[in-house]
Amino acid sequence: MKINKKVLHFGLVMAEILILSICIYRTSKPEEFSQIFPYKSLESEEGLYLDSIGGEGGCYVDNSMDSRENCIRTPQILLAKGSYEISIRYDTVVNDQSYSFRSQNPTYRVLSGRERQPLEGNRKDIVLHVNYGEAVNEFQIQFNYSGNGYLAIHNVEITKTKEREKQQLLIVLFVVLIIECVYWWKEKEIWKRCSAEQKNIFLFGCGLLIMCSYPLFSPYLYDAHDLNFHLMRIEGIKDGLLSGVFPVRIQPSWLGGNGYAVSVFYGDLFLYFPAILRLLGFSLSFCYDLYVLGINVLTAVIAYYCAKEYSENRYIGFLGAAVYTLSPYRLTCVFVRGAVGEYTAMAFIPLVFYGLYCIAFKELTQKNLRTSGCF
Repeated sequence: MKINKKVLHFGLVMAEILILSICIYRTSKPEEFSQIFPYKSLESEEGLYLDSIGGEGGCYVDNSMDSRENCIRTPQILLAKGSYEISIRYDTVVNDQSYSFRSQNPTYRVLSGRERQPLEGNRKDIVLHVNYGEAVNEFQIQFNYSGNGYLAIHNVEITKTKEREKQQLLIVLFVVLIIECVYWWKEKEIWKRCSAEQKNIFLFGCGLLIMCSYPLFSPYLYDAHDLNFHLMRIEGIKDGLLSGVFPVRIQPSWLGGNGYAVSVFYGDLFLYFPAILRLLGFSLSFCYDLYVLGINVLTAVIAYYCAKEYSENRYIGFLGAAVYTLSPYRLTCVFVRGAVGEYTAMAFIPLVFYGLYCIAFKELTQKNLRTSGCF
């Protein structure tokens, strides 16, 4: 029996609505897991449990203690699959104290970026965000005393968040959009009307995007020279928007909450995209990865358009896009240097050269002026 296309599409839409409703429910459902470790529950071989250190109680160690391994640990717990916010209140006067994550199976999922990370002396608290795709057995945070000054841990709080559910909701929305686009293409027979050349370019383009964005698919964020600075810019824009300021010119969370006018010296227009995602509750690393992915797409599309218009050949256009998008210097700017401003600007450089080409060799029309970026 032949099934009516409209009925089939209606069933597909109902299934999509059901899945989206389940994801929205999981995202909005209150999370119940919260584990608080007061200072008296922390473990230390020779640490002292003081009722008043830095204005509140804390587990305290300093260089007068003879233990070979002078550190403070939280009790071991089981972390179920999901995302968590870890708040640590501490007190120290030096910058060489640190914290590390521990677990029964200390894999890169647990340890990556969490091995002897510094505890700054001019701060009293730190908030960490983690996202685990599998349960972590015997999870533990170890605070490492350097031998200088003192270290006091007041309390540690681990709270389950909805970050993972929000990411899954975004992925489902993206998949639904792709399904609807494919259905629309099939209904309008757009794919059939495309030439073999156009189909090949589309498939090659998808492969090119995967190649230049492959590091983004890892479960952690690769470190880069300027990465922390630009992550702080994104976070600062988010904090500025939360305080009711637009456009943000002073990042309120910088310099210990005193603020810094970094947005006066750096253009922030494109960074509002990841900042708005931060407002929606996504992690900073996820927002940055999505930003890099968007810039890679923009770079490939612009480079392809300019090379195609110059050569009047789609395959040469794709070759130009591949050479430019996969150029070692551009990939170094993205994944080694973390030069956000530079690799963002590089997306538009082909338009500059194509504009000069139009001025020199083509008849100037309103369309040429718009598409080549010459105003």
